[in-house]
Amino acid sequence: MYRLKSIKLYFFSILKLFFLSFRNIYLKTNFYNKKLVTFIPERIFYNPSTYLSTSLTSSVGDFYKITNTEPKLLWHTNIREKQEFENLHSFLWLNRLDRKNSKTITKNIIASWINNFFNYHQNTWDMEITAKRIIAWSSNTDITLEDSNKIYRENFFLSL
Repeated sequence: MYRLKSIKLYFFSILKLFFLSFRNIYLKTNFYNKKLVTFIPERIFYNPSTYLSTSLTSSVGDFYKITNTEPKLLWHTNIREKQEFENLHSFLWLNRLDRKNSKTITKNIIASWINNFFNYHQNTWDMEITAKRIIAWSSNTDITLEDSNKIYRENFFLSL
């Protein structure tokens, strides 16, 4: 009787592993991405205060000025450095950017992120990181969406 239970447990463990691997493959497909799309807005009327997301970041008063940054090089961080990885992919650092001079560079960085991580990656689409990213992108629409082209806006809204 004991052997029968262990065989049953082994069988269901293999079955569960199969379904989990199938789920991860399914989440990375374009079919799944197309099922998520419901509506892409033409215009956005939401211009929030940038201070809404300051409670999520530390209260250091310095501002960053991004110049001549290659966006593709930003995403080569090691997943083992969890805090740095989460801070980079949550985009909460958008609040600290120099808003006058970094609009186009910020859009290039976000477009690069969308190109690299649009499909499901387990680490970058973690629930907490995704929630922070949505808050950061939506509370900084003045540097993420203003004066952007239609293709960028579509990709932006599809990745939310």
